[in-house]
Amino acid sequence: MIETPWLKHYEDGVPPSLEYPRVPLTRFLEESAESFPQNVAMIFAGRRFTYGELRQKVEALAAALAALGVKKGDRVGLLLPNSPPYIIGYYGILKAGGIVVSLNPLSVEREILHFLKHADVRTLLVAEPSYPRIAEIAGQSSLEHVVVACLREWADRKNAPAGPGPSLSPRGKKGVHGLESLLRKYAARKPPAVSVGPEDEAVLQYTGAISEGMRGVVLTHGNLVANTMQIRSWVVRARRGKEVVLSVLPFFHVYGMAVAMNVPVHLAAAMVIIPRFEV
Repeated sequence: MIETPWLKHYEDGVPPSLEYPRVPLTRFLEESAESFPQNVAMIFAGRRFTYGELRQKVEALAAALAALGVKKGDRVGLLLPNSPPYIIGYYGILKAGGIVVSLNPLSVEREILHFLKHADVRTLLVAEPSYPRIAEIAGQSSLEHVVVACLREWADRKNAPAGPGPSLSPRGKKGVHGLESLLRKYAARKPPAVSVGPEDEAVLQYTGAISEGMRGVVLTHGNLVANTMQIRSWVVRARRGKEVVLSVLPFFHVYGMAVAMNVPVHLAAAMVIIPRFEV
């Protein structure tokens, strides 16, 4: 018999092992939306979105990405702060069968270009204030489509984050699309059915900056499902559909992606989204 002395240090209620379902990560969002459609999923600058709304927007984005030519295995970039568009973008890419390439929204042009080239990103979701940096380098990359999110449209008007006004909007340029208009256009459409299993790639996560010898680490759906369930199992007292999580850790970092986004979605918790950590 194999000895397991570490188990005596586990908190009461933490299971000694887990069985992992052979499902894509997006299944957790679908289950939460089916069980708790009216529960608040996201709170951002005074505005609330339910799990039913989150699922609908994720499916609309997946349909939009498919219409833009995104296919299973394509790498799609996210250059966004913590925000509803990040969560919708992340799960929408996965629902479309794509691979998330999440970048630090504070990166400078040289760094962004390096990552875009290295990952062969052809479609990028970006926050409107960051669009000028993309416009500077788009011609040097493989980018074909840029989807621009206006964060103020996701906030309560009284609490809207600062950002460029409509006069600075890049919409209307070839290959540039407004996220919000895409979500409206594809709101009634279901995304194409894409077969995604635990062995399929979900995220290409970079380990650091260019100067630090960065590496692109592949995370599969199976990796992320197991990671999410393991973390959740240690939060013994968490009640599904009853929790509120302060999502301040950056989603673009693998730690924040797990504990501030994927685990709360699995728990059907309300995420209070903080765009940028400040003390």
